[in-house]
Amino acid sequence: AAWALGWLSGQAVGVACMILTFAINGVGLYPYGVAQFAWNLSLRFIAVSGVIAVIAGLRRSYLREWWLARTDILTGALNRQAFFELSDALAESNSWRLLAYADLDGLKAVNDSRGHAAGDASLKAYANQVRRIIRRDDLFARVGGDEFLIFMPVKDESSARAAAARLHAAMNRIPADGGGHMRCSVGALVVPPGRTTIDELVRSADGLMYLAKLRGACLE
Repeated sequence: AAWALGWLSGQAVGVACMILTFAINGVGLYPYGVAQFAWNLSLRFIAVSGVIAVIAGLRRSYLREWWLARTDILTGALNRQAFFELSDALAESNSWRLLAYADLDGLKAVNDSRGHAAGDASLKAYANQVRRIIRRDDLFARVGGDEFLIFMPVKDESSARAAAARLHAAMNRIPADGGGHMRCSVGALVVPPGRTTIDELVRSADGLMYLAKLRGACLE
């Protein structure tokens, strides 16, 4: 959609420039009259269209490659590089935020007992479930084999705690391949308004996740 709008905008600018030239100079630039003007206008329109189409195609290819380089192929979540690139603005914002660090419990056992295809299916199911319960603009990334990060702005502290509880409950009732439910340990860090660094937040959330794994609870 963005490249299409850019193409149309470029076309509009090109045509406007030609019309302005004609309005200022009339047919003085075209001694053979209207027919010559129409032919010249058509050639210019085709040339401008070609240039704009090439630029739009290059931009579209760049955006596609940018996202492919920053997306985890298996789950469709952001990869670690993309998460740290995109989270700086939110980390520095003056708003309440929630950072959840999740680790799938027992994924290695699934890989060992039923094969990596079953493990991959579990990862995909987990990622799909998370995407259903977060907003489009919330950051969701796979940062390790079975580790994920969710970073989102929230209204206030109570909203952050409610979101953490909702995430923990939803992520622990995802159907597992072969029956039952997948389990995950979640460290949920409620971040008050104020500038901070994403590295510091991730370290804190990682520590909470480790405690959650030991205690089997979602800690904040």
